[in-house]
Amino acid sequence: MQKKPLHINGYDEHVTSISSFASKKFFKDKKILITGGAGSIGSGIVKKLLEFDVKKIIVLDIGEYNIFKLKNSISKLKNFSKVDFVLTNIENFELLYSDFRNFKPDVVFNVAALKHVAFLENNSKQGFLTNVLGTLNVLNVSKINNVKYFIHISSDKAADPKNVLGYTKLISEFVVRSFEDKKMTIGTVRFGNVFNSYGSVAETFKDKIFSLDKIKLSHPLVERFFMSLEEATNLIINSLNLLSEKKNNIFFRCDNLEISANLEMRGETPEKIFEKLRELKDNF
Repeated sequence: MQKKPLHINGYDEHVTSISSFASKKFFKDKKILITGGAGSIGSGIVKKLLEFDVKKIIVLDIGEYNIFKLKNSISKLKNFSKVDFVLTNIENFELLYSDFRNFKPDVVFNVAALKHVAFLENNSKQGFLTNVLGTLNVLNVSKINNVKYFIHISSDKAADPKNVLGYTKLISEFVVRSFEDKKMTIGTVRFGNVFNSYGSVAETFKDKIFSLDKIKLSHPLVERFFMSLEEATNLIINSLNLLSEKKNNIFFRCDNLEISANLEMRGETPEKIFEKLRELKDNF
C-alpha cells in the first residue's frame, strides 16, 4: 500500500492510496453488494467503486433517508446506472436471502452495524441482533448464493472491549473468523474514528462550539485520533486486493497504517478548536 503525505496546518497526515491497476483488474465485471451501503463508510465505498468498471453495485440499507441522500449525491456520476438501491434489514433472514438470490453478488462488504457507544449501552439486545445475528445472516446468505469474497467491517472498540459496542463487534469477528466456507474468501477490517462520519464526535464538537458550550475532555492531556473517510475507504478496498491474493479468513487492522490526524485540544479556545476541525474537514 502506497502512502501520499499531506501537510495540514502543522499536522502530518498519510492517506493510504489504492493500487488502481490491481483494483480495476479485480472489480472488472463484478457485482458488489454493500450492507449499510448508504451510511458514511458504505457511501464512501460506493463512490470509490463507481471509478471502476464494475457490473453492478447493490446498496443495501435500512435507512430510507440515507439511501435518498446517497442517491442524490451520486446521480450525476459516471456509472450511476449500475447502482441499485434496496431497503432491507439484515436481521430479516428471509428478506435478505431474497435480495441476495435476486442479485447474486460476487463480493460483499458487510458494513451494516450499530456503532454508537451510548445508545448501545441502553439497547444491548438490539445491538446483539444487528451486530452479531445480522452479521451471521449476511454470512449465511452469502454462502448459499456462492459469494466469492466477503469483507466484514469491525471496530477498534473490539480490541479491548469495555462496552456493548466493543463486545458485539468482537463477537461478530469471532463469528466471521470461525465461519467455514471453502468457496468464499473471508476477511475482517478493523479501524477506529473516522472524521466527520455520520454520528462522529466531530458533530458533537461542532454543535457545542456553535452553542458556545464547553467541550468536556476526559483528561487534561487527552488526544483524539482520527482517520479520514477516504483513508478508511481505501483501507477497505486495499484489504480486498490483499485478500484476493491470500488464503481464507485474513484479518486487517488499521494500526498497521499511520492514522491520519492527531487533534490536540488541550488549552485551546472553542474558536481555535472549531478552526482546527474546519481545516481538517476541508482538507479531507
